[in-house]
Amino acid sequence: MALAITDDPDFSRWLENNEAPSKATIDQVNELLEEPMKELRSIQAEIRHLATLIQDLKEKEQATQATINLYNRILSPVRRVAPEIWSEIFYHCLPTQRNPIMSTSDAPLLLIRVCSTWRSAALSSPRLW
Repeated sequence: MALAITDDPDFSRWLENNEAPSKATIDQVNELLEEPMKELRSIQAEIRHLATLIQDLKEKEQATQATINLYNRILSPVRRVAPEIWSEIFYHCLPTQRNPIMSTSDAPLLLIRVCSTWRSAALSSPRLW
């Protein structure tokens, strides 16, 4: 790492005032700037490279998570609920303050529209009808 300009007494005084530096000072500072500028370009290039790697990893992460989500849908515990349990749950979904009406916005017709498993469970449960 190069010596910090604030550690160099010949240059730190230029930071404390607004005097115009001499041509020799300008040339010397430009020469001293070459190494830090080269290092900065190298750091920036590495940051761009790492940002690309991070973006690639994020895309792989999302694809992997999507695959995991698909598999987890298959393993969902709700898929293993017995039809008798669904029938009991559906029975408790029926309105209690009034008789159920045959409307697609109320149980039991609402429930048979969710999926084929629910449809089968509801249609095979005489208590709902």
